[in-house]
Amino acid sequence: MELEEVMTGLKAWFRPEEHKERDLPGGGRWFYVPWQIIRERLDVVCPEWEVEYSTPVYIDKFCTVTCTITIAGRKRQGVGNAELELRSREGKDMARGTPIERAIADAFKTAAEAWGVARYLDEQTDPKTKAAFIKYMNSSGDGRASTYNLQNEGSLPQRDRSAYNKPVPPKGPPKSKKPVSAPSAQQPTPPAPQVDMKANQQRAEALCMLLGCKVEELGSIATNTLNKALPLLDESEFRRVRSLALIQWGEMQRPDMEVRRHWGAFWSQEMTSVGDAELFHQWCDYLNQQLV
Repeated sequence: MELEEVMTGLKAWFRPEEHKERDLPGGGRWFYVPWQIIRERLDVVCPEWEVEYSTPVYIDKFCTVTCTITIAGRKRQGVGNAELELRSREGKDMARGTPIERAIADAFKTAAEAWGVARYLDEQTDPKTKAAFIKYMNSSGDGRASTYNLQNEGSLPQRDRSAYNKPVPPKGPPKSKKPVSAPSAQQPTPPAPQVDMKANQQRAEALCMLLGCKVEELGSIATNTLNKALPLLDESEFRRVRSLALIQWGEMQRPDMEVRRHWGAFWSQEMTSVGDAELFHQWCDYLNQQLV
């Protein structure tokens, strides 16, 4: 395989689910690709790749290692650092592995990035590259990038998932109902809407991935509002649960805003035909515009 073909394979973006989350030093969250997945990419694209590491050097409070990755006879290096002690503000040990292991992993990812592997994540300071990455993640139904981008820019605060478990306010006293006569032979009872339980489950999982919640939390909304299990919802019922979930998500993100009133201004009948992911992103954009 020619080096040009190798570089194309190395620079290819990883699948959305292969991107893991990490805390940024200055606050907020973004993505990285674990070194184990990067190693698999090298194994697939260029099986004869080679790697070597320097002897660890200790400088002040850091362990430093240099990694060299050789592909097709060419070498590229990366330097990795790891603090000797990694503790939280509360004094809890946050380190995973020894300083040498962490420095080696950091050096390996840096050297791989020198070959173009996952480099697009290091180029997120470019608005165009970041927008393309967010669109790429969204296209698979993964809304984490959209949410973190808004949070990192200060448009939306970090979410508190506990709000999903808030009890639904009790409804008022039931209204008296007029007696309903049995349908006549000329007016047969319309058939119940067809329900695809498997499709509902898959749809719920995709929606929860966007909202960053669990399917059980979405099911709780369905049970509390419709007294019905999530897989048994028909289309109109699922749309109602979706709306309530989006409202709750908005309330978690913007506790300083009258989210339910804004939902009334945002929603229109035409949106019943809009897909879940598209509606979520339109709702994000709408909330973001209210801050301008």
